[in-house]
Amino acid sequence: MSFDGRSSEMATVDVLVVGAGPVGITAAIALAEKGVHVRIVDSNLAPVILTKASGTQARTLEQLPERVVAAMQAGSVTALMARVWENTDQGKAAVLSIDMRGRTDTFEGVLAQEQWRTEKVLSEYFETLPGVRGRMKIERGTKLVSFEADDLGVTCELDTPAGKQMLACGWLLAADGGRSTIRKALGLSFDGETMDENFLALHATFDGLGECCWSDGIHTTEVGLSKGSGMAPGLFFSMPMPEDSPRAQLLIVDLDEAQSASFLTGEADSHGRPLLRPPRDDEVAEIARVRGFGTSELRVVPGSVKWCTGFKVNSRLVEHYRSDRVFLCGDACHCHSPLGGQGMNMGMQDALNLAWKLAMVVRGQARIDGPLLDTYEAERRGTDERICRAIERAAHGAASRNPLVFFIRGSLQRLAGMLPALHGTAVRAVAMQIHSYRDCALSREHWERPPAFPPLPVSRIFPAGGYRRRQNLYRWVGHRIRAGDRLPNFDLPGAQQGLPARRLYPYNHGWMLLLCEGYAHENADLARNLSSVKILSAAELNALGKEIKSYSRGVIETVVTLPASHPALEVLGVQAQCLMLVRPDSHVALRSEPARLGSVLRYLESAVGVKGLSWDRAGCPPSSPRFDYLPVVVWASVAAAAVAIQLRRWPR
Repeated sequence: MSFDGRSSEMATVDVLVVGAGPVGITAAIALAEKGVHVRIVDSNLAPVILTKASGTQARTLEQLPERVVAAMQAGSVTALMARVWENTDQGKAAVLSIDMRGRTDTFEGVLAQEQWRTEKVLSEYFETLPGVRGRMKIERGTKLVSFEADDLGVTCELDTPAGKQMLACGWLLAADGGRSTIRKALGLSFDGETMDENFLALHATFDGLGECCWSDGIHTTEVGLSKGSGMAPGLFFSMPMPEDSPRAQLLIVDLDEAQSASFLTGEADSHGRPLLRPPRDDEVAEIARVRGFGTSELRVVPGSVKWCTGFKVNSRLVEHYRSDRVFLCGDACHCHSPLGGQGMNMGMQDALNLAWKLAMVVRGQARIDGPLLDTYEAERRGTDERICRAIERAAHGAASRNPLVFFIRGSLQRLAGMLPALHGTAVRAVAMQIHSYRDCALSREHWERPPAFPPLPVSRIFPAGGYRRRQNLYRWVGHRIRAGDRLPNFDLPGAQQGLPARRLYPYNHGWMLLLCEGYAHENADLARNLSSVKILSAAELNALGKEIKSYSRGVIETVVTLPASHPALEVLGVQAQCLMLVRPDSHVALRSEPARLGSVLRYLESAVGVKGLSWDRAGCPPSSPRFDYLPVVVWASVAAAAVAIQLRRWPR
């Protein structure tokens, strides 16, 4: 690519990614696979071998390339059980156990491996991708010194092992961590709080675990909450690690102010907070032991320590995720407690959300001044803010030493243990499968209503509001997948589409048009009340899908048609014939009932900003508002008339 006004000797690239952690590499992979010329740089000369973020959730795995997922699974363990322990003077007891098997429709449990292993798998895959100048590579030992953005792009000064280099890029993506120099250079505030407690982390192999961390032959992730004196009050959190499984664990404990005293150095950090000395592995293990981790014989296997450190927990969120041609992802945007294993996954999903949008603009499919890129902040900041707030509340609750909080917390956990119906929702929340973009600009639904006059057939209103009332209820509270929701997993009709039989996930279908035949009685009701609608067979729907694809100027990559007999219709909450346009990140962009060519192309043009679309606009009616007042007005009038008649009959 070229940028007007830049020196012809200046190197150019579509997107420069700064930071080669899991978030940055994920963004680079997603961009490169979509044909974007991308460079990724990192100031470190070599990958940092640290345990750090160690849990990969199902929602992240769903969107990664299959080869990446297979390699991650081969070098990891999967925690399939979560348990909460309570340790008091009366002894230790499990107050809540959640079996994560069968709770999600794709990957079960939490895939556990060190962050550096995740980076290694992603890096190796990235370096197999074809680039503009040969194979892709991560440029290590390269630091972004400065940058300047304008309407044409971003001019960057890089300090490389070969010397200074000027680079012109169309877009700059900051994945440079919680201390992001790019965020600071933009002057964006990073508001939030630092928790009072200090935290210690230890990754090692243990003897004397007992029943902890292993249940009926499956790995478990454990949370322990205890009260007492000395080092006893507080929590521990453990997650299984792959080497020396099941004895290898990542262990985290918290320290209140009094418990931190023996670790103080007498010095302060740049924010004036007391600095702690590095902990010894036996100290961390002993704190966890008195809180109920393992047995009285718990000890660290000599020579097995992979990581031992202390840290503070920040809960912060940047004010904006975008500044003109500069975007922020991952820890550069948000940070919070590691409990729950959400942070790295949030960042990788930031990257995946942004990559396909940026690729459409870079490739010229969507307008650079259109609405698409603005949706990145609206979607991801809203989701990340909800997650950060939930984790912040949970972290404060777990860290509290207040006896009343301890009692209430334990009572609620026991109650949750007696309500297994809630476990599935809890598992899907941690797996990050429940998050939706329903209220965002890219999520739209197309519905049509019969005309108010003439009111024929009368089934439109009678009995009890008729078709219009039923449509109201279906739209408001009906069990169905809505625009903005994640598309559930199901078996693709491979034989019908000429594709090998497979499941929907891992998702690599790009923009997908999903057409649903619907049920015969619902289709008859639709055709009876909407005279302009023609009910199509599955074969005719498939032909319509291919026609829509041909009009989409290469945006829609996959067409899938589900016949009335397909079990996915029930999962999707389909009644009458409809279509769903699914985004490259597998969220539903558009739901249209009835299935209309015009509703899809109008969506691509107005919501996504796709250029050069042409179709018969008169052939697709505008979408109706969400609430249909006519049934309410009619039946309120009937009720008022009935009351008036009754009042006239009463004696005066």
